[in-house]
Amino acid sequence: MNYEVVSRGKDLKKYDCIVIGVFSGDEGKKSELKNLVAEVFSVDIDRVRKEEKFKSTDSEEFLLRVPGVDGTSRILFMGLGKRENKSAVLFKRRMLRAGLAIRARGYESSALLLPDCAIESRDFLESALMGFSIGLSQPFRLKFKSSNENKSSKVSRVGIYCKSKDVKTVDGTINFVKKIAPVISRVRDLVDKPANLLGTQEMVEEARKMVEGENVKIRIHKLDGKNHGNFPLVYEVGKGSSRAPLVMEMKYSPKGSGKRKKVCLVGKGIVFDSGGLNLKTFHSMSAMKNDMAGAATVVGCLVSSARLGLNVDLYGICPLAENFPSSNSYRPGDIIKSKSGKTIEIISTDAEGRLLLSDALTWAVEQKPDYIIDIATLTGACMVALGSFTAGLFSNDDDLAKQIEDGAKEAGEMLWRLPLLEEMVPSLRSDIADLKNASQDPYGGAIFAALFLREFVGNKKWAHLDIAGPAYFDKRTEMGPRGATGFGVHTLIKFLQKVSV
Repeated sequence: MNYEVVSRGKDLKKYDCIVIGVFSGDEGKKSELKNLVAEVFSVDIDRVRKEEKFKSTDSEEFLLRVPGVDGTSRILFMGLGKRENKSAVLFKRRMLRAGLAIRARGYESSALLLPDCAIESRDFLESALMGFSIGLSQPFRLKFKSSNENKSSKVSRVGIYCKSKDVKTVDGTINFVKKIAPVISRVRDLVDKPANLLGTQEMVEEARKMVEGENVKIRIHKLDGKNHGNFPLVYEVGKGSSRAPLVMEMKYSPKGSGKRKKVCLVGKGIVFDSGGLNLKTFHSMSAMKNDMAGAATVVGCLVSSARLGLNVDLYGICPLAENFPSSNSYRPGDIIKSKSGKTIEIISTDAEGRLLLSDALTWAVEQKPDYIIDIATLTGACMVALGSFTAGLFSNDDDLAKQIEDGAKEAGEMLWRLPLLEEMVPSLRSDIADLKNASQDPYGGAIFAALFLREFVGNKKWAHLDIAGPAYFDKRTEMGPRGATGFGVHTLIKFLQKVSV
């Protein structure tokens, strides 16, 4: 896809569809955007809104046909709601919706005409372009395509209108989005793939394809009955499946010497979670192909960092397994010794993600990093607390948490910090082992899981992102279409940019 800056209003007529973002409440007020649309397309935005009863709320859109250079162009008005509520989240989700609409209608070119506040703010513009790019990308599908379904053409050209003084800023943002948006689309495809097509080995093969040509190295730790001592919990979780568990280690380091921060990213990679012997219900199991979203996010972050040339030593570790019931599965009541040496009493085989992560976190500590961040579709309890759109953030370091929160705000992704309650620590303790992997208390499950993970990070600065909600939507929502979202890559890249000095 070719992105280009448009600084002359008359050039907007060369595009099949012009996406215009409009705020509510500014009817009757003069603006350069309104003057430009009136001059180029002879369209009075306020009159159109009145005639079509278009209130410009942040859930409305309206398509208008206007004369173009080679025929008919269209203007897609996207409501943005009240100006005082503007945010990166708003621009990302509304432009994602616009991208979906453009792709569905089969247009081959499109231009964005956004309010000045979106052009002048790097965060707003970056989120808008990222959302639009993701909306335009074709999601993973394996359908027999009929002639009707083949009518949607791939958009090959996207223009961003701005004033001459803003060309440099817009160019820089375009360069960022061109490098990162395709990676996020690949992450979405990985999470959307069904488990019969994406097992542990297939996940490695996909990662190798993604890092091809990039300064990222991959090392694989194969685990079997004779060789699993380095990651015993990963092996125990995955040994019930015919697909062998393994651990994928990744590393990116920029060329050249010099002092720089070292960051370890840890991603949960359960390629399918049946719950093991504590079998999930039909409803709970149906979308469990997405339980490797954390690992996919880590792969995306390594590739993105390499593409951007960030000045940071970045390590990624993705424990990969399939949690399946069989005669060889681990059982409730088992006691397993972790990589750290701590013993774990298995209360539930459906609390497997924290077991994988605990071994991986122990490995991360051994690398002596400045920061450790794990990301996982870990608990349904986090969704109960925060809903489907917001990730839970836990951290033992306020400064680290603040940097991640700032990154999410800039990236247009929603997360909320939750507490690590010391009063709940006794519930981790087992009478017959050092720890137990689940609590009999039905409440506070996301906090319990985070406290469990904290047991394996020592005094390292650590953060845990529970993305069980926003990693995957099981139906179309205001935040995006059904399927994987690629949540977390953009946020973590913004964080990594902050420490890349």
